[in-house]
Amino acid sequence: MAGGETIDILLVDDEPLVRQVLRRVLEAEGYRVTEANSAADARRAVLAAERAFDLILLDQTMPLESGIDAAPGLRSMCPAPIILFTGHAALHSPHITAVLEKPAPIEDVLALVRLVLESSPAEPALLLGYPGDERKP
Repeated sequence: MAGGETIDILLVDDEPLVRQVLRRVLEAEGYRVTEANSAADARRAVLAAERAFDLILLDQTMPLESGIDAAPGLRSMCPAPIILFTGHAALHSPHITAVLEKPAPIEDVLALVRLVLESSPAEPALLLGYPGDERKP
């Protein structure tokens, strides 16, 4: 991101408490956060946004449509990297940039957000687990 430019994050999770906590933490770090409570709500947010999101944080387990199912459509609408939050780290998709296993400490969430935002878009999707996680896909 260019110096001084605000980073816009789309936070997609069906649990209000999770969204509330993550939003507060991310905003405290200077990110601008838009919330969505479902995959359909996320698509509406992408369409309504004044500019493309820089990052999408996407929960895997949501009613009606899972994160892994929503990722291709979201990625086609918005080329932002996607971090998938899941209790099943074995999930893989070419549309997912990184997988963060739940529950994860806030410090790990922030570290992975920074790592993904600082990575080149041309880099392969090999960020799995969370920083310090030695498991391989």
